[in-house]
Amino acid sequence: MQILTENSLQTFKSNTNENKTIANILCSRLKKYLDRKILDIGAGAGDIAFFAFPETEAILIDILEFRNYPISNRHKRIKADFFDVAHQFKNFSGTILLSHSIQYLDNRYDDLIAAINLINSKTLITVTNINTGFLGVFIDWVLKNLPDTNPEVSLQGFPECCNYSKIENVVFSAHVSENSFKQLAKLAAYLIDTSNPVYLDKIECFIRHNLQSPSFEIMQSIDVYKKE
Repeated sequence: MQILTENSLQTFKSNTNENKTIANILCSRLKKYLDRKILDIGAGAGDIAFFAFPETEAILIDILEFRNYPISNRHKRIKADFFDVAHQFKNFSGTILLSHSIQYLDNRYDDLIAAINLINSKTLITVTNINTGFLGVFIDWVLKNLPDTNPEVSLQGFPECCNYSKIENVVFSAHVSENSFKQLAKLAAYLIDTSNPVYLDKIECFIRHNLQSPSFEIMQSIDVYKKE
């Protein structure tokens, strides 16, 4: 039972400094890769784009609408399934941004590879979780005990299989916190894309056993790739 909605996304983001940190890194340490048109796939509310590259022309694609969230006048929002519109961006001359969106695309792996090859951008940036520490333990437990969930895991060989080579990497930590373990369980459930009430109870029990307080760190990586 998947729960990705505007509300669930914003509830999670309001309890972590994740997007603010990503935007700060992009507009400071990685700004040189954002000076051309950007295709932001799975842009969500568009807040990363709004703060990281407001002056750069960008297309923000997301399957959810997010009509009540501001975007720069240099940005265009497209509500669509990425796979339905990927052909519109064949030989895209700018940069692809995939910030925590591969998780929702990797169930169609062959289509993802075909789309990225078709778009054929010279620069591609990914933002992904590094499943270490508590999060690593949690994801391992989820994969063994909670079927029909969708945790963010490493997509082996991507995007190298599309002839990209990594040229830069920034590792950072995002802090997730709540007032109670019950509320934290809901945030953890968002990370694995489920709202199953039986799973929520199991998740709460797991985090109570493995955490001293209702908070944890998520190690993450921003990786910049260039087309070979």
